[in-house]
Amino acid sequence: MTTGDDVELDQSDFSSNVRWAKSWQSIFFALYCFVMLISLILFLCLLRSVARNNKKEIPTYFFLIFIFFLSLVEDALIIHQFILVNVKTRHTTTLCQFFTYVVYGNKIVLALTVTSMVIYTWVHVEFKRSVIEQTMRKYFPVLIIGLFVVELLLAIEPTLNVRGSAAEQYCYHVDKRFSTRRRTGWLYLVLYPYFVPLVVCLFPCIKLGLKLRDKAVLSIFVPHVKVTLVTVIGYFFFHVLYYLLMLAREIEASVLDLNYWRQLLGLHIWYITRPMFALVAYGWYIVVPLGPFLFDPDFMGEFPGNFLNRQELVHKDEENRNSICMSDTVSTAETMRASSLDPDSMMSSPQTRVDVESAGHHNPGHGSSNGGRAFENPLQSSDGPDVSLSQQGSFVNPITQQGSPRNLAQSSSIGREFENPALNETSSSKEYHQSSFMI
Repeated sequence: MTTGDDVELDQSDFSSNVRWAKSWQSIFFALYCFVMLISLILFLCLLRSVARNNKKEIPTYFFLIFIFFLSLVEDALIIHQFILVNVKTRHTTTLCQFFTYVVYGNKIVLALTVTSMVIYTWVHVEFKRSVIEQTMRKYFPVLIIGLFVVELLLAIEPTLNVRGSAAEQYCYHVDKRFSTRRRTGWLYLVLYPYFVPLVVCLFPCIKLGLKLRDKAVLSIFVPHVKVTLVTVIGYFFFHVLYYLLMLAREIEASVLDLNYWRQLLGLHIWYITRPMFALVAYGWYIVVPLGPFLFDPDFMGEFPGNFLNRQELVHKDEENRNSICMSDTVSTAETMRASSLDPDSMMSSPQTRVDVESAGHHNPGHGSSNGGRAFENPLQSSDGPDVSLSQQGSFVNPITQQGSPRNLAQSSSIGREFENPALNETSSSKEYHQSSFMI
C-alpha cells in the first residue's frame, strides 16, 4: 500500500528515511546555500548592468531575467525540502498540492524557457529581421503568460492526485496504482524537463553553432548567440547526471515490481547520489549570469566582467594605444613624402603654412642657419640687400633641406608660384623698396 514516504521519494531530493543520511544532506544543503549566494550576487550584477544600458533591453536578456526568477523559486523549494526532513510540519491537502505543483511545474516552465530562448535566437539570426526582435520585445509578457498556462495544463494532473493525511503528518497519492506513479515519474521527472526539450533544442543549437563557426552571423548578433548557446547547452550539460539518474530509476521501476523497487530505493547510494547530482545541476544558475560578462563586449567592463576579462582588456588597451601611435606615424610620413615630391603643393597647403609660421616663432634666432634657410622666401634675402631674380638659383625644400634647381627667368610666374600668404605684407614692402631703388 502506498505510504506518505512514496510522495517524498518522488518529489524531494532529500529524504528522512535513513538517519545517517541526514548528516550528508546537511553538508549538501550547506553547499547549496553557498551556490545560492554566488548565483544571487551574479544575477543582481546582471540586473544592474542591463538596467544601466538601454541597448540591452532585448529579449535575450529578458529570458535571463526570467530564469533568475525561476532560480529564486528553486531556492525556496530546496529550503522547504530541507526543512521537511529536519522539522516536523503540518501536511495539509493545500500544502501538499501546492508543493507538488511547484516541484513539477517549475521544472516544466524552466525547460520551456530554455527551448523558447534558443528557438527565438535561431529565427532571429536566420531571417535577420529587426521586426522579429521588436515583436518579441513587445509581446514578451504574453509569452511568459503562455508558459505559465502550459505549466498549469501539464502539472495539474499530478497535483490533484496528492492529498494530505487526516492527521496532517504526511502526503499520499489518491490513485495508489503503481502504473500511475510510474507514468507520472516518466513524464515529470524524465521526459518533460529534459529529454523532450533536448530533442527540440538540438537542431537550433547545431545551426547556430555552424553559423558561428562559418562566421555567417552579423557582428551585432554574435554576443547574443553566444549567450544563448552557453545558457541552453549549459542547461543540458549540468543536468545530465541528475536526469540520467532519474531515467535509470524509472527504467528499474518499469522492470521490477513494487516491493523490489522499494528495496532498491532503500539502498544507501540513492540518498547520496540524488542530492549530489542535484547540486551539480544547480551550478547552472552560476553559468547563466556569467555568460553576458564573458561574451558581450558591453558588459566586459562591468563587474564581474572586468575581473574575468582583465587580461583581454589590458591587451585591447595596448592595441588601441599602438594603433593611435601608428596612425600618427603613418600620417606624418605621408605628409613628409608628399612634401618632398611636390614642394609647390606643400607651400600652398594650409597646414604647411601654419607649420612655417610656427617654425618662425619657435626659431627666431636661426635665420642664417640651415633651419632658417629652410623657410626663407626665395623672392627675398634676410641677410643682405635685395638681389635680382636671375641670381637666385634654387629653392630650399623645407622638409628635406636640399636645393631644388629651378629656372627663375619668369619672375612674375615664379613669384606667384612661391608666394607665401603669411608673408604677403613683407613681400609687398620689399617690392616697393626695390622699385624705388631702381628709379
